[in-house]
Amino acid sequence: MGPRPGAAFHRNRGRGFRHGQHDSFSVDNMRDYFRRIIDCTFECGDLPEFEKHWANVGRLKSPFLLVQALETAERIFRNIENLHVKSEFKDYMDANMKPWLNAMSNAGFHNLEKRHLAEIAKSFAQLNIWPGRNFMAQWGMAAGRCSQPGKHQFSPKQMGHVIKALCLFDSQYEDFDMSEPISFLCDQLEQQKNIPDFILGIYHDACAWLGREGILPIRQETGTKSGSEVFLAQLIEEIGGDLQAGKFAQTGLLNHSVDIPFFWKGKAVLLEFDGPWHFDRDPERNEGENLTRLNSSTAFQT
Repeated sequence: MGPRPGAAFHRNRGRGFRHGQHDSFSVDNMRDYFRRIIDCTFECGDLPEFEKHWANVGRLKSPFLLVQALETAERIFRNIENLHVKSEFKDYMDANMKPWLNAMSNAGFHNLEKRHLAEIAKSFAQLNIWPGRNFMAQWGMAAGRCSQPGKHQFSPKQMGHVIKALCLFDSQYEDFDMSEPISFLCDQLEQQKNIPDFILGIYHDACAWLGREGILPIRQETGTKSGSEVFLAQLIEEIGGDLQAGKFAQTGLLNHSVDIPFFWKGKAVLLEFDGPWHFDRDPERNEGENLTRLNSSTAFQT
């Protein structure tokens, strides 16, 4: 018999946040601390443990630790596969983000490096939480210095993450137009060298969103399959479907990899399958008609 769920967290729980020690925490300590929360969340879905510790985040004075906490919360959320736990986590983050926003506004953005500024935008977009007009104005002023050519400019990877985040915000929140900064960053990205393939995919998604023609090479999706897609493909094959690996369907500007292409009784079928990763909340929950269910990336690409 293996260790009980959450054992990794409970063995170390006495070494976590202690009252009065928040400001002395190093980034390494914060990373180790949240890693234990991640262990607990992954192993037993123990959201109350995360809630208890996240409540202390508003006491942090260091902007670097605040970014680390936000990044870790986003990583936990992104990797939860149980939709019931994910729904509760999303509800909690929606309702309890204000202390983090207040703490970051008070700590200020001027000391943050470009990687921190990119991470803030990326994490909020992936959590599908709009931090508010005033907060984004502060972030935009700090990020502006990283958008211009020079030694402080975002790297191609960071630029891609920011472009994607702004696209996700633009698609989800109609009262805030992000088209101008998205277009500007796309212009800047076109001047870069050694752009990773996945950033090229983000760039062309952004161009399609803005209705502009992309001039960078088009990246063809590799067709990587999730565990859920592999399981469904096996079921289709067991009942007589003829799987067609490597088939692609042209979608607008992009070569989009079809999740499960197969032949059924002589007819070609292209099947798209949205597993747990594509949702922020359980799609079968009935309460709250205005609650988001698809995650921000899926909603944007849909």
